[in-house]
Amino acid sequence: MKISGKIATTAGRLLIGLNLAALLVATAGWADSWEAIRAASEKIVTVQADFVQEKHLPFLARPLTSTGRFFFQRPGSVRWEYVSPVKSILVSRQGNTRRFVEQDGRWIADAGVKMAGMQVVMGQISGWMSGRFSDSADFDAALVGSNKVVLTPKKAALSRIINRIELILSDAPGVVDTVTVVEGADAYTVWTFTHTRTNMPLPPAVFSRIP
Repeated sequence: MKISGKIATTAGRLLIGLNLAALLVATAGWADSWEAIRAASEKIVTVQADFVQEKHLPFLARPLTSTGRFFFQRPGSVRWEYVSPVKSILVSRQGNTRRFVEQDGRWIADAGVKMAGMQVVMGQISGWMSGRFSDSADFDAALVGSNKVVLTPKKAALSRIINRIELILSDAPGVVDTVTVVEGADAYTVWTFTHTRTNMPLPPAVFSRIP
């Protein structure tokens, strides 16, 4: 009985080791090339995550911090929802982006507030989630190492707003961990995503309901 138990334990450990090895093989190298990134991203239909946003400005001793939730569904539906310290929602569907801000318990459509960096992110995010970093008409893309994408503006007008965008790709295929929008030497915004879940059903109301 003792020998059988040892054999069973050894077999169990071997099976776990083989499963881990298979997982490493399946995920390793997914971001080694544009083709690999695109192939991995094609398997992603929906993404939902929490995020922390840190806005760094040269005249601030500490960054301005916001938290929120992010939702994406192929081919191009995005919901970007801030929950603190100020509640606001950006919804983009079929290229139409709307922004709403909570004031005195009511949600007000807001078209006048300038959010240059955020507008650029909203305009590009569907392409990022689809792995089409190198297909952008606005940015040149460079793959740095095995998990970093650097985007630089193609046009001078855009470069006056955005110096570059850096994306750190997750170990999980098709997932982005952080986005950094560099607006100047000492001005940049970082979004860090956590609790990311992929390919879970999202009701259509996510991209139309306010709030």
